Amino acid sequence: LKSSHSIFFNTLKSRGFDLDFKLAEDSKLALQRYGQYLYDGLIIFAPSTDPFGGPLDSKSIADFVDSGRDLILSADTAASDLIRGISTECGVDFDEDSSAMVIDHTSFSVSDVDGDHTLIAADDLVKSDVILGKTKIEAPVLFRGVAHSLNPTNNLVLKVLSASPSAYSANPSSK
Repeated sequence: LKSSHSIFFNTLKSRGFDLDFKLAEDSKLALQRYGQYLYDGLIIFAPSTDPFGGPLDSKSIADFVDSGRDLILSADTAASDLIRGISTECGVDFDEDSSAMVIDHTSFSVSDVDGDHTLIAADDLVKSDVILGKTKIEAPVLFRGVAHSLNPTNNLVLKVLSASPSAYSANPSSK
């Protein structure tokens, strides 16, 4: 993961962030020591982990976010109940069917050779130089992934990419 996401991690380092990498199963995993938070932000790239090592759990992560700290959480179709629970606490709801994908029969990539239209072409991006950089993204972004929605009343969640209004959530291998 450190190698495959090195551009992302190097971008954070170039912005002055100190990064500390831990395995999700690490028995010494903790966000606090002696009542003080050890980190200002938490990035979890462990979608199928359940449970975490050490005292880290859904409640401690919710408390971390509630204290004003940042969370980036990754998920996919194999997302564990723990990851789904944390995301729900933060205002992101995944389809109850863990095999559900985003499907769009009007805004799909021509390279979607399976014909199930799960490789969608989206161009509704957040307008933020901090997140996407100063260079405007001209082409649509290709996305294939787990279906989710955001709670519109939660101002702590940031929508970065949205599908077209014709997109929906379903298991592409079922009727």
